[in-house]
This record gives sequence, C-alpha cells and structure tokens, in this order.
Amino acid sequence: MSFNSTPYRTQPFILWVCACVIFFTGCVASEPPVESSSSQTESSASSIAPSISSSSEFSSSTSPSVESSSSTSSSVAGPELISTRPSDGAKQINVGGKSRSYNMYVPTSYPTDKLVPLVLRFHGLGGNGGQEISTTGYREMADQEGFILVAPSGSNGSFGGAWNVGTCCTSDRSVDDVAFVKAIINDVKNVANIDDKRIYATGFSMGGGMTHYLACHASDIIAAFAPEAFDLLKENVGQCSPSRAVPLLSQRATNDNLVIYNGGEDCLTGVCINFLGATATNDVWKQKNQCTNQSQNNNGCQINTQCTDGVEVGLCTTNSGHSPESAQRGWDFMKRFTLP
Repeated sequence: MSFNSTPYRTQPFILWVCACVIFFTGCVASEPPVESSSSQTESSASSIAPSISSSSEFSSSTSPSVESSSSTSSSVAGPELISTRPSDGAKQINVGGKSRSYNMYVPTSYPTDKLVPLVLRFHGLGGNGGQEISTTGYREMADQEGFILVAPSGSNGSFGGAWNVGTCCTSDRSVDDVAFVKAIINDVKNVANIDDKRIYATGFSMGGGMTHYLACHASDIIAAFAPEAFDLLKENVGQCSPSRAVPLLSQRATNDNLVIYNGGEDCLTGVCINFLGATATNDVWKQKNQCTNQSQNNNGCQINTQCTDGVEVGLCTTNSGHSPESAQRGWDFMKRFTLP
C-alpha cells in the first residue's frame, strides 16, 4: 500500500496506517515535520578538554581539530575558488545506476571569496529533501553563519522516503546511502567553495538514524554529527566501526512516544528493529571514543569532555515529544570541530 498524505477517517485499518506514518516523522496527517526556530536556542557551553590516549576502536590515528575562530569561513587563494554563486533548489545525481535527488539552500550571506562549511540535514520517514529544506531550523542557521545547507531525499520505503541504515527501512535493500552522501558532497563541491574539513551531518527521527549510521561509516569525510529523536540499533551496532574518534551530540525527548527514550523493539514499519535507547546509545559512543567520566552538565545536556583526540560526546534530554530539536544547539556543537 503506497503512502498518501491525505488523512482518512472511515476505515480503522487506514487509521492504523496513518498512525504508522508519523513514526519517525513527528508530524500529523499530511504536515511535514516543522522545527521552530525559536525552540531551545541555547548553545552548548562545554569546553574542550585535553586529549587522552589513542583508542583501539579506530582504524586510523587521525584526530579532529577544534575550530577556535568565531568565523565559519576560511580565506584561501583566489585561483582555488569558484567565483560564481551556486543556485538553490532541487538537484539530480546518478549513484550506482540509480537517480537520486537532493535540495540545496545557498544563503544570501554566502561568500564567493572564502571556503564555507557544508551541513547535511536528513529528513524523517515519509519526508523528502524539499520539505526538509523549507522547515528545518538549520536554514536560519545557514542565513546567520553563511554555510551551504543540503537536504537529501531518501529512497522509497513502506511510507515514503526512507534511509537504508543496515537493517531497514528502504524497500530496495541494495540502496547505498553512504555512497549517495559522498556523491552529494562531490557534486556540491563542483559548484560551491566547500571546506573539506567542515562537513557536518544532522537529522531528525529516521534522519537521526541516518546521522548515527554516517558516524559509524563515514567519519573520514564528516567532521561532527548531531542526530535527533533516534538511537543506534541493536541489530547493527556491532558493525559500527568509525575510522577515528567522532564528535557527536544526540538530542532526545523523554516523552517521545514513537522512538522510546529507554529503547526496545518496534515493528511499526513492517520490519522489527530494536532501539538501544538514548542512554545506552550515548554509552556506546562514549565507549567507542574512550571518554572518561568527566562531564559538564548544561541546560539539560551532559557532555563528556575528555575523549580520544579531544572529541566530545553528549546527550541532551528534552521534553519535546517526537519533534525536531534545537538547530542552534546542534550547530553550536558541530561547528567547533573540524577534520584533521
């Protein structure tokens, strides 16, 4: 049965399907998830602690740097820069013989004489890049900070656009969304002055699941991660092998009635998956980054500040239900880290 955005009220079975649609989307009926730019705009106040010994969890010794400048643009020599401003809107690329799409937002503050960060924002189940680029609070952040914002569109799943996070949720299980992300980055770099060391990933609900998945499988090209309303899955956490220590800030609501804070099995999408839960997911990332117990608590966030190579791992606990979290908080965390 294909997903349709029109609400039905006459058949109980259809009502059940509509209930499933809100799983990972945080919206009701046909409305896409909307993140209020005014919600939770407090920034992460954690400081960077000295590095500790290298972790055997990682397959390389590369370590992230900490961005000390308040500017998010880097001056470089003129010949290396693209002098024209890239265009907004929907883009099409071919990945593994499949046509894929993404939406790009170029803020009016975009400079043509400097390198800028790139932020990848992933939608929830049933969404698409066009909706996400219009509703996410990261659009306002892009206007303020001058970075390029990209919202990819997932492949077809049971209820619309979905991401292949290993155990679910695309209909075509051969879809390689990590390769898709890498292709997007290369495509954007062809038209925009992107700083390779400042590429970031964030997402809501199942888009948060894709963000976790990229932290596991694409830490060589993405500097920091900020997932929302999703956790690691028991089914594939054993295959999570980042090539380096990864800065990651998760935002989770204790009253989320779709992705339960304490974790557990869920079969609403037709494929049963088992969430680790917010605290257990945070513990996994602390273990993989060999964090000590030293942490800072600020505005509902517990940030472990002493981890391998100076990265930080944090969990922000809210009471916002299954809805997008603070873009300000996510961006303030991510922008402090760069690839080596």
